[in-house]
Amino acid sequence: MRAILTVAAAMIVALAGCSGQASESEPVPTPTEEARTGPVELELGETAHLTGSVAEPRDIDVTITEISVADECRYGVNDSAEDAETSGEGEGHIVEVVGLIDVREATEDFVVPEWIAADADRLSIKLAPASDCRANPESGIQEFSDPVLPGTKARASGEYRVETLPARWYLNPEIEDTDFSWPVPDKGPSSSPSTPAPTAAGSEASADCLVGSYGQPQFQGTTCLDEQISSCGDPSIHEMGTTFFTGGGSGWTQLCADQMLAQWTPPPQPQTQTQPQTNGDDSCAAAICGYGYDENGNPNPSSGEIQTQYGCEQGYITDPELCAAVGVPIG
Repeated sequence: MRAILTVAAAMIVALAGCSGQASESEPVPTPTEEARTGPVELELGETAHLTGSVAEPRDIDVTITEISVADECRYGVNDSAEDAETSGEGEGHIVEVVGLIDVREATEDFVVPEWIAADADRLSIKLAPASDCRANPESGIQEFSDPVLPGTKARASGEYRVETLPARWYLNPEIEDTDFSWPVPDKGPSSSPSTPAPTAAGSEASADCLVGSYGQPQFQGTTCLDEQISSCGDPSIHEMGTTFFTGGGSGWTQLCADQMLAQWTPPPQPQTQTQPQTNGDDSCAAAICGYGYDENGNPNPSSGEIQTQYGCEQGYITDPELCAAVGVPIG
């Protein structure tokens, strides 16, 4: 009987020892080891809301309103790139991203972190800023790489060069617990023999023809798009003719150009004043200092004025006062 009790006691001690070893080897979870979730898949026009962390709280909205794909820079190349032997043109694709940043609350200036592009299989695609491309000349719009002050909002855009066509465009904020992504539309038709002949600007669209393009018509021409319109852009924040399609992409259509022009109120003509002197300070905002002057001292036109000039020249904008205001008298 004493032998049996001795064996039983030994087994209890052994089991207790094993239990203690298992407890010591079991990892203790910590809040910093929590896995990131997502990404949250958004549509163009939808917003990524950034709240930060306990240590760095913030209240920031990043809304991507337009993503377009082309083979060349949308606004032309920089003078330095034109003079160089190679400017990067023709290598892969150019992706332009346009959006709105609203920094309602933050402990410091906000800059959009590095973008990430991926294909349909979620494989990362190499991308780099298209430094050879000219910046968006539209008044009141900045680069995504420019900081946005707490308590302010800004419209931003940027062009990026990718080797292959991406399917999604990702925002990867480091102190958030999730990523966000937006769809990248297919590239518009190129000027090749297999492409339908461009439709003359200003011609009436038939019942089965949506006149438009996937880029700016002054660069690509127009054709019949196999798309359905979800909504037209807001003339106060989008370029004339901006169109959002039901398939998730965006482009330019004559129908939305007509609608947006009817809603657009031309800005008041500025009073004659001394040209702002920036003294080489690039921090002077374009909304204050403008986009420079031509050789005769006249201010360079905005993107909206360039599009209006084109419409007047092509004949699909017929308002005499509007055309005269941009230097293209008609009638």
